Amino acid sequence: MSQEQDATTWRAGTGLLPFWEANHACRCEIEGLALSMGKPPPTLAFPPAPPPPPPPAPVQLTRAQKQAAKDEKFFNNVVAVVDGVSAFRAWLKQPPAPKAPSVAAASPPPAPAVQVKPVDIQDIPATMRKLNMPVSAAMMERWFKGQLNYSPTEADEKEGLNQNGQPYPPSMIDKSIITMDWALKYKRARIAFENLTEQSYYTKDRWTGRMEPSPQLYTHSALRTQSAYIELRKALLPYWQRHGFMHTWQLCNGDIEELHRDFQFQFLQVDGSLSQKIAEQLRVNLTNQGIPDDLTGALGAFNLYAAVSRFYIERTAASVVAVVTGIALYVKDSYTFTTNHARPSQYLGHWNRRSVVISPYTSIASEFIEADYPLVVDKKPVRPATFLEDMIYHPVRNRSFRDWQMKHQQGGDFIAYSDFRWVTLVTPIRVVL
Repeated sequence: MSQEQDATTWRAGTGLLPFWEANHACRCEIEGLALSMGKPPPTLAFPPAPPPPPPPAPVQLTRAQKQAAKDEKFFNNVVAVVDGVSAFRAWLKQPPAPKAPSVAAASPPPAPAVQVKPVDIQDIPATMRKLNMPVSAAMMERWFKGQLNYSPTEADEKEGLNQNGQPYPPSMIDKSIITMDWALKYKRARIAFENLTEQSYYTKDRWTGRMEPSPQLYTHSALRTQSAYIELRKALLPYWQRHGFMHTWQLCNGDIEELHRDFQFQFLQVDGSLSQKIAEQLRVNLTNQGIPDDLTGALGAFNLYAAVSRFYIERTAASVVAVVTGIALYVKDSYTFTTNHARPSQYLGHWNRRSVVISPYTSIASEFIEADYPLVVDKKPVRPATFLEDMIYHPVRNRSFRDWQMKHQQGGDFIAYSDFRWVTLVTPIRVVL
């Protein structure tokens, strides 16, 4: 039997719900059951500055207008007194009300149909905390509390432009939630970190104790590719006349956005390729019952960046060389829900107040498969009368958050930066300027 046939929709009067052997889930359609967006939005954490209100125009009354206002007030008071006396006299002359006739006890109403309390999209952060995903919850809560800010297209997202064609405002740049200590708790992030720090290209000499580079350092290291050299030359050429060691953090006045713009020269992607997504899905299926970890929930596919942190200029009669002796490693990620209308919206799992379930086929091939119906998840068939809120999971996609934004005119895509890891290179990078 195919999965589609096995996931037959339950309808009233058919008895037991079918059981989807593949992942203990079956399709469920209860009339009106859908992810709710009715909960009021949270208070804006970073509201835009309102324009100052215009000063009220002064009103000057003439002597005749003032006297007319006094006369009108006196007349209204007299009318109110007369109306009150008339109403009191009418009440005194009113006959007593007749007694209500006795009514036979009505038959008890029929048993109500199965009701399921709706799950609101703003309940997802609380579910994340139950699943030990605190950073994911903090990122999503920040999004809900932000001012209306989004990138209409993927190209706009890449450039950091919002719906008004402007760069994201400063309130939509976060520098506090993501930390390198937290990211490096996860093996796949550590692998990217070790590749960018070139740790695998050195061996310790047994006699001298010195770290000796392998020949592959210059042919396989991500920091020494042709494209990395091109970016380094472009970044360091303006400083060819400088003397002594230069620290880019000081050159950028401690501004991480400026450092990223002017001195970033290489990056490695984590969980971005199809093979990485498949490997991650297999990992969570084997180790965490299919529930994504906090790194996936907070960042999804993200980049680990390398920027120059320290360098000096070396001059000879024949050349000018920039010598990079240190780099800064950090995470930068756009927390957005951009939707390409030419493709199905990115699938983010089936959620309720208790947990999340991931359809493996949908999560890996999200651009090709739609799964927009609620699922009932249990280890045995259940009857309609036993429906519980924690057994029904609602599909969530990028467009779910876009719909919430348009409804409430709130919710802000933002750019998240982590702190830095400053790394001294064992073998400096030499770039001819």
